[in-house]
Amino acid sequence: MRQNEVIGRVAVFKREINMNKKKVVLGGIGKLKVRDDWRRQGVATKLIDQAMPLFEKMGCDLVYLCTNIQNPIMTKFYEKYGFRYFEPGCEYCGKSGKKYHETGAMFAAVNTSLYEWLMNHTKPISIGCGNW
Repeated sequence: MRQNEVIGRVAVFKREINMNKKKVVLGGIGKLKVRDDWRRQGVATKLIDQAMPLFEKMGCDLVYLCTNIQNPIMTKFYEKYGFRYFEPGCEYCGKSGKKYHETGAMFAAVNTSLYEWLMNHTKPISIGCGNW
């Protein structure tokens, strides 16, 4: 590997949404990518290890991500960080205003009471405009 060569990336997001008639600060993980020749070497783990503590510092209540829920490698990876599959899914609007339904939603807790409410919720949650 050459010095300063990019082998992986992750993006951290934050937005305010309304959930259960309350303002909620939703953190998000997106754009996780590891170069093919560096996979299975702990790069994604290091990226998420660095990303997760940021959500508490940013004042987030929950952390959201979307993944291929049919891929057990991915779901097990995120479960190590406290993420759980949210079966009802999430709704969001695109830039054009069109509404989308996402079925690969996983959430992790920063605010435990809100997280428990969410995980017992039976309808899709609106996460605002744009998916990470």
